[in-house]
Amino acid sequence: MKFGAQDIPHVESITITYGVKQAVTPIPKADVAAKYGLGKQYAKITLEGRNYPANNTTMSNIEALADGTSRTLDLEFSGGPTFTAIMTEVTFEPRNVPDQTSILFHASFQEVHA
Repeated sequence: MKFGAQDIPHVESITITYGVKQAVTPIPKADVAAKYGLGKQYAKITLEGRNYPANNTTMSNIEALADGTSRTLDLEFSGGPTFTAIMTEVTFEPRNVPDQTSILFHASFQEVHA
């Protein structure tokens, strides 16, 4: 897996969900508001895996990608999708444990459209 030029090592699971942005408009004297689709579906991508061997430089490089900049997320499947996305969150656990051989990570991405 790659996000921009950064490899994301040892990914164990990928979840892709799709949604659509909606506008909600109240209707006077009605119990239910009107909902309107505002455009294309967008993807939310979640990656889970291990930083193995535990490497603080790799963790720091991946954390630095959660800066709001859109990059190409390449899942590196043969013929699979790539996304233009921003990294919205990344967590590592546990962190700073002596003699830790691997650290679990969770990274979330939001697809963006031009």
